[in-house]
Amino acid sequence: MLRSRFLVPAFATLLVACGGGGDAGAKKDGASSAKPGDAKAAGDAKPAAKPTKIEQVGLSADLAEGATVMKGMSEGSAMISTDATTMNVSLAKDTDPKTMEQGKSGAMLGDKGRGLTATAIPDGWIVTWENTGSMGDNFWLSMRREIGGKGYMCDTMQSNEAQRKAAIEICKSLKP
Repeated sequence: MLRSRFLVPAFATLLVACGGGGDAGAKKDGASSAKPGDAKAAGDAKPAAKPTKIEQVGLSADLAEGATVMKGMSEGSAMISTDATTMNVSLAKDTDPKTMEQGKSGAMLGDKGRGLTATAIPDGWIVTWENTGSMGDNFWLSMRREIGGKGYMCDTMQSNEAQRKAAIEICKSLKP
């Protein structure tokens, strides 16, 4: 059952990266014309991040100007798209992994999975892994944080490590 939680963020990430998503949410002022999920080239200056309210989960995250925050595919979730990454942030559900071991066991490794890593952080954990799909390599993230007595999940599947690292930094920046 844990494996199915990755299908919705993966589909939503693909939908946003391909230009879908319709008008599910409002763009922030100054939206970028760059494609969501495009990683910055080496040496490019990072746009300055500023605290941005994510109404769907009741938190703020440090997002670069031009970031888009849309209503997620389920109640209490948001899809965040920046020039560097696209990711899902949601209030943790009872069915979401609570421990790092549960996060690791929920990884979609299958026959082509590799590189499973698990890292404890002060208020949660980060689980990453890779696999190869029909469109090439996939860089997965499942991350849980406990903030103000509530659990929050950050999930994504990206096409390179830089995009996944950008999602991790956004999740680490979540605050009340």
